[in-house]
Amino acid sequence: MFPKQGTNKKAKKATEDLAELEDAAYEPMDVLVDTIIGYLEKSTAYMRSISNQVFALLSGSVKGTTIDLIVTVSLLLPLPPTDQR
Repeated sequence: MFPKQGTNKKAKKATEDLAELEDAAYEPMDVLVDTIIGYLEKSTAYMRSISNQVFALLSGSVKGTTIDLIVTVSLLLPLPPTDQR
């Protein structure tokens, strides 16, 4: 009925982590690039085309954190299936 002592520490840690994430200031360019990456991953051909055009226009304004985001996301994505004959 009552939570154990260990769960309070976990809950406190989770709350602290959430507070840190909320306090983090995200670069506007990082948010835009993350949104564009999302459209490239799961959208229609039209949205992928628009995303490519928008990224081409924004690419001159990217910062180091944006490059880190792109590399991180690309490492997390599964590789496309290969045609093995």
